[in-house]
Amino acid sequence: MAINQIVANLPAAPEGPPEQWNHSELLTEAAKAGLLQTLRFFQQHPITPEMSLRDAARVVAVAVPIAKLLAIVQTARLQQRADEHQVKRFNAAAAKFEAQMAEAEWMEQAERESRKLRPKPKNASEC
Repeated sequence: MAINQIVANLPAAPEGPPEQWNHSELLTEAAKAGLLQTLRFFQQHPITPEMSLRDAARVVAVAVPIAKLLAIVQTARLQQRADEHQVKRFNAAAAKFEAQMAEAEWMEQAERESRKLRPKPKNASEC
């Protein structure tokens, strides 16, 4: 995949001022900025066969960690979304359980009330 395609697929910046962004959003934006700056640098100073091996290695040594950082941040964001999904599923299951418990408690209360309202059987000795 070409760098231009990677840059085109980067997520949009979060809404609101940076002071309101969470750590993940800040780190993503920093990595994106670093990757875009690296792209501009490569466009202005492409690695060519005439370039010394030492200079080419320096350019790559700067670019690779930035790309790795962005990949790590994106992976962490995906994991965070998966965790949020699990929390939602847990909360839904807990709400369902609470509703079932409330219904069972209501039915038990209704049964107690119906027992109170039932006429008591007369003993044979009272007749």
